[in-house]
Amino acid sequence: PVEAWVLMPDSASYASDEKRVMATLSVEGPASLDTESVRMNEGAGRFFIRPTGTGKIKIFATCGEATFSAVLNALPVQTRTEILWRFEGINGLEGMRSDYALSLSDTAKPNQQTAKVQLKNILPTHGEGGLIAFESFPRDLPKERIGGVVFQLRASHGLLTEDPHARIEVVLQSSDDHWIPIGSIPLSELKDGWKNVKFLIKDHAHFASMKWIYSLRLQLATTRPVTGEIYMNDVGVILR
Repeated sequence: PVEAWVLMPDSASYASDEKRVMATLSVEGPASLDTESVRMNEGAGRFFIRPTGTGKIKIFATCGEATFSAVLNALPVQTRTEILWRFEGINGLEGMRSDYALSLSDTAKPNQQTAKVQLKNILPTHGEGGLIAFESFPRDLPKERIGGVVFQLRASHGLLTEDPHARIEVVLQSSDDHWIPIGSIPLSELKDGWKNVKFLIKDHAHFASMKWIYSLRLQLATTRPVTGEIYMNDVGVILR
């Protein structure tokens, strides 16, 4: 959302019994407004513009016989991917933790290390389920620009579970909002090899929480025990 204001200093009044002065709002173009009117008794009224596409957006504010307008140009968002965790070297798991057996593996990809989580008849209990949590972000990462995550994922061919809906859920955690689910992937889709996964933050209201992000979690969600291995590689974020 884009914060916007209607400014009419001459309408300001500090008398508590003063008649309310309102400005009505309207929009033309690919956008919506969070309100149809704003109070102007204090000389300024705030509202928010939510672009729904690209192109020219024209905003109108009418107060009494006066009408004002302003134009915004909504441009496509440019994004880039930044891989943060490659699991290479002796410290390849630094800043990560798991509720289960987490290790490095050199068998899932030729000449390359990956992360491996070993599951043996695992049925997550309350407070568990964390396959892996990434809790160490680079200091120079512009967290406020995070708009999604990317990673590679696969399961061992012999992965077993009787829950056809067993899945891995992707969750972001911020000190402003401690549980932000952004997507999930069924375990059944991971047995045929590496899968490139990309999840965008669809609810843009969460963007404001990204500057305080402290963890990216991959959670196991299942109603029946799971046995097998889950492999991860090239985990990163999408920057807006």
